[in-house]
Amino acid sequence: RSVALIPRLLSSAFGLKYTNMKKVTVTTYRKDKYYPRVVRAIAKILSKSTVVAPVDVLIEMGNLSKKNHDAWRQGKVPYLERVFEGSLSKANRILRIIGFHAHDLNMAPKITHYHQWGKGKKHVLQFSKSGDTKLEEAYSRHFLWNQSSEKKQYLTDSFSFIVAQPLNFALGEEINMNDTDMQIQWQDGSGESVEIGYLNPHDQQCCGHCEVPGTDHGQYAYKTECTICGYVYGTNGSDMFERRCPECQKGAAGIKYWKTLNR
Repeated sequence: RSVALIPRLLSSAFGLKYTNMKKVTVTTYRKDKYYPRVVRAIAKILSKSTVVAPVDVLIEMGNLSKKNHDAWRQGKVPYLERVFEGSLSKANRILRIIGFHAHDLNMAPKITHYHQWGKGKKHVLQFSKSGDTKLEEAYSRHFLWNQSSEKKQYLTDSFSFIVAQPLNFALGEEINMNDTDMQIQWQDGSGESVEIGYLNPHDQQCCGHCEVPGTDHGQYAYKTECTICGYVYGTNGSDMFERRCPECQKGAAGIKYWKTLNR
């Protein structure tokens, strides 16, 4: 019985609610489907600032609109989670990934108090529906970049590979970003299984599409990476949820997912 309580105690230590879903841990968070989106969001924020705030990451990821954020800051919304676009378990997963990734970057944590905007008494704003102290701290914990600007530039440039990886358009092979002026903006599909970062039950990860038609009617071809062996190939969006790796899992051959440039 005491062993069964361990996940709850660990979740409490991070200020997050325990659920029975697969937990985000320090050893698994890089495989979480939201990890690439968190990394992209933090990279974009760091390219313009030295401070990463969870609310800014949520805005950058599209889970919190600027309009709803401002309404909360003005005291028109009782707590931030009320206008979060997604489930509260999703918010908790994202918060944990933010914390783990910021720790990897050796960023310094700092609790920041959020007060209501506008005239009059500056009320302290609430993030969570429950008002739990540790959960409030998880939302309000900013991460400060305290290393060289050169290292920050290097890291944001490295993370940009997750945002937009250039292709050798003739061969469909990835090359160094400096070797071409043309880049591809990888896009999410419509549905959870074709979101960038989605990891299916066979450990195949969706990397997005660049509007190349697939071989199934009405489908795009999605760049797919096997997180077991690293093999990269193309998959129809309709197959992503059950896809197996052609290289190490005897899955079907991949399809073309890249554009061809006519020179």
